[in-house]
Amino acid sequence: MPGTRVRVEVFADGTPVAAVDAGYGQPADLYARVSGALQLTVVATALTDSGSSRDTEAVLADPTILGSQQAIVDLTEDN
Repeated sequence: MPGTRVRVEVFADGTPVAAVDAGYGQPADLYARVSGALQLTVVATALTDSGSSRDTEAVLADPTILGSQQAIVDLTEDN
């Protein structure tokens, strides 16, 4: 809906690592350093004049996670 704003937050192993606010029809870039993280969480929250709302829809387009094959092996091996 025009005029709507959304905050998108990224957490790596429960720690906030990046956030961005975007408006309806206004894309925003979001970069997060997640080196060594085992769990990524992305949370989108609608921003309203009175705070936030649970009724949120956001489109996350072209997500890319970069890393080496060895890094994946290192994260999945039992130490």
